[in-house]
Amino acid sequence: MAAMGSFKAAHLTVIKRYEFSEPVFQPEKLASSMLSRLPFGPWESYTFLGDAKRLKALIDHMRTVPIKGIGNIKPIRNPYVSQEFFWVPFKPRELAFESGIRPDLPMYPFQVIPSEIQMTLNRGQLEDVLGFAVSNHKAFWEVRIYPPGVSTVHLHLWIEAKEQSLDLNGLARLQSGLNSLSVTVVSERERFSCNGVFKAFGFLVNRVASCILSGGHKRREFHGYYVVCNLQGGPVELPVYADVLAKLLAGRHGTPSDPYSSELEGKHKDDIIAVGRHAAIIYVDAGIWEKYGNRQRPGVLEGRRCFRHHFVSAIELAYVTEALISIYNSRFNDILREMKKIPLGMTWDSLIKKYTTWGVLDPCAYGTLQYVILDVLARLRESRRDGFWAAVYGSVAHELELSNNLEELKTTTDEVYQAAVIHRSEYADRIAALVANIGTAVDKLIKFIKVAKPGLP
Repeated sequence: MAAMGSFKAAHLTVIKRYEFSEPVFQPEKLASSMLSRLPFGPWESYTFLGDAKRLKALIDHMRTVPIKGIGNIKPIRNPYVSQEFFWVPFKPRELAFESGIRPDLPMYPFQVIPSEIQMTLNRGQLEDVLGFAVSNHKAFWEVRIYPPGVSTVHLHLWIEAKEQSLDLNGLARLQSGLNSLSVTVVSERERFSCNGVFKAFGFLVNRVASCILSGGHKRREFHGYYVVCNLQGGPVELPVYADVLAKLLAGRHGTPSDPYSSELEGKHKDDIIAVGRHAAIIYVDAGIWEKYGNRQRPGVLEGRRCFRHHFVSAIELAYVTEALISIYNSRFNDILREMKKIPLGMTWDSLIKKYTTWGVLDPCAYGTLQYVILDVLARLRESRRDGFWAAVYGSVAHELELSNNLEELKTTTDEVYQAAVIHRSEYADRIAALVANIGTAVDKLIKFIKVAKPGLP
């Protein structure tokens, strides 16, 4: 049991983003087997990631698909478990199909559990970075694939201090020193060490891509990473820890005085719930202990884990949305540039046909962008009626200055949509409807992000 007035342990979740846009833009690259058309079974086929109907079936039935040499890929959580409310609004609704048009892909992540590829950290080296002795630590990783176009790799690291009090300055050092840690990766095929956590991340995400895609290419990584620090122990006197908590929240790029952190109101007076541009801090033990009355009850561990999972997911949805907007902006700007330099002898029909196979002018891309990426906020409000997860999402989006990216997206997509209405006349009605709604949807999200403030709505 932790000493009164101190933190005893911490769980760090490190999130790194990678592009995985094939399900939307190049679904023909998703690997399939000869048996892939059979309804269910242990077939190593991944075309479901670009097929909303099959995604819905897998989520509804909680199907798991093996990935040879890695582990399994499965829906992130069972949306029908009585205590699982977070992901329920994100699962695909009943689908209305139009001939020749793929339905929009949901913002419902699939989780890759690399049970056949293990990773370990050197304890001595970890203690050197932290600057204090560790009585226990556990590390594991996972990959999440969001069908709209992004994958993430998570490192989950639990650290228990040998002394009575956890040194938060050591955690701040660890945030900046992740790439100085040596990671040992072990699988049936090989065993090797990586100098840095993110080199190991790259190995894992590229190995997954090589299995899920036909001729998988190296994944493009997005700059930076995000760290969520879940403190355990206490209860604590917050003023005593104010300076070091600010340092921890500032992350590797900031200073404690940087005015870019947002605090969110928790249910208990001793809660710490705050987000910054590169890091977030949560401490909810005091409220959980009060609820259960006994610190040793399993409910304490489960309550902490459940809150952390949902909190990380709300943060990640904003973090992933930033990456998705970057991808769509890049793709749509590419097609606009190509449209302006039509080579002699190439007709509009042949040019449009070329880019249809690339997926840029596929109506599925438009629908996925509008109804999924821009609808995350509404679904978070359904996940928790008091708006708390929406407030977390909005605070992170505010710190990331996501409204600037959305302004660019609004301009770019409008230009592409207008061109598509002209040159994809068979889909004119559907695309025109999207044109009419996209600006309104973006404006609403921008307004919410710009006025995001600490506390619940």
